[in-house]
Amino acid sequence: MIGDDRGGGRGDADLSQERWGACCPRHSDDVDERGEWAAYDVFSWTGMGPERHGSFAEKMHDFYAGFHALDRPRCETQREWDAKVEDARLASLHGEVEGPLAVFAQAARFGRDRASFLHFQMRTLLREEDDDPFYRLLTNSDTWPWTLDEDLFAAQALPLLFTAHERARRFGTGSTIQFLRDRGPQRVKHLIGRYQARRKEPGFRLCFGNPEFDAAAHAALDAGGEAWPRLRDALVHWRPLHEDHLAPIALLADPRAARLITPERGRELLATRRG
Repeated sequence: MIGDDRGGGRGDADLSQERWGACCPRHSDDVDERGEWAAYDVFSWTGMGPERHGSFAEKMHDFYAGFHALDRPRCETQREWDAKVEDARLASLHGEVEGPLAVFAQAARFGRDRASFLHFQMRTLLREEDDDPFYRLLTNSDTWPWTLDEDLFAAQALPLLFTAHERARRFGTGSTIQFLRDRGPQRVKHLIGRYQARRKEPGFRLCFGNPEFDAAAHAALDAGGEAWPRLRDALVHWRPLHEDHLAPIALLADPRAARLITPERGRELLATRRG
């Protein structure tokens, strides 16, 4: 009911704004150059502040992507994203950086797990190590169209995760390794245990990839002041271990390589034609 002067009541528009205000707060000055209002999500169970979307259309697109990520319908949208991901993978191997990063990020929003893993590899060399997708990728349904190759995970990702685990232990925080040990599927626990046993063997040495690249990279890291140019030149010997292998991320499990590969140098490696 619309309020009148006698009751000092509030109209439907006022009540509607109050009702939805907790979900989609509005700010009178949050309008873009096209006159589009920003839209906000607030979910009480997250304990976080409002999440801003540039427009209502952007908010709806985010929901649309989220529904695809949850339901994973076998439809034309997903097939289109899978084709874009494959094109972006090839472009990345040819030395493109920004285009593939954008495609992988968007495809991951639509639940394309292969894109999440490819995106992770690029972000790792760019030193954007804020999170990793492995618990979800290693515990997904066997009926999903893509699964992470376990040999590739063990060869390239496990060394990184163990390095992060050791760092987390020093600071008393949790890690992906601990999470997978506690809650991961048995096959993943087996991979972790097998790799941990190898690390304890006398003479254990990190393996960075295919034999030619591994030998060249180790020689480069032993070269002192010439380490970076020699490591950069060693990339000519790199070959992917699997069709989902995009970059030599295992390098960053070695503290010498981790010191050498700055975000700028990581981008330089990604901008180099590989494989």
